[in-house]
Amino acid sequence: MNLTGALIGLMIAILIGVGVVIPVVSSTIADADVNGTAGTLLGYITLLIVVVIIVAIVTLIGFGK
Repeated sequence: MNLTGALIGLMIAILIGVGVVIPVVSSTIADADVNGTAGTLLGYITLLIVVVIIVAIVTLIGFGK
């Protein structure tokens, strides 16, 4: 895979992740009204999505070298 293709794929993934997945997951978790340990663990799902996007960006930066 060339660097241009990887950048385009990463931009699409970021747009879908930030624009669609994070708001939908956040509102679904908020509407579920889960408390306690389960609520705490569900709260980390959005953070996990953001971490995966950041890891993809860092991997691509390493791929370009």
